[in-house]
Amino acid sequence: MRRIVFILVCSLFSLKAEAHAHLKQSMPAAGAALTEAPKQLDLYFSEGLEPAFSAVVVTDEHQNQVTAGPLRLVADDAKHAIVTFGPLPKGDYHVVWQATSIDTHRTQGSFDFSVGTDRPPAAGSATTEEMAPGMKM
Repeated sequence: MRRIVFILVCSLFSLKAEAHAHLKQSMPAAGAALTEAPKQLDLYFSEGLEPAFSAVVVTDEHQNQVTAGPLRLVADDAKHAIVTFGPLPKGDYHVVWQATSIDTHRTQGSFDFSVGTDRPPAAGSATTEEMAPGMKM
């Protein structure tokens, strides 16, 4: 009986840990030094997103927002989000994302990439953290 209870408790904890939408991959990738400017940012998450409660903001090295449209999901893939850009000049770019999974758990993170600078961005590593209820980006 104790073994069954232990297995059930472990199952509940593993389900909770998997319920958060964590960033698995992005294009451009964190720390990328691109020779040509991308037309969009692709974000791939571990869980499906609620686009109405998820957001991405991309800024240039002068903190000017460069995203040209809202976050949208790829048809038939709630784990793949896209944000489009206007023309991106050479420089460093900072991405901040907030993801709300289908079951309403929230995570956020950030990363940097550069365009045409012949060097990686100053702070290229990606960060991810869970958001406390009520926090806003």
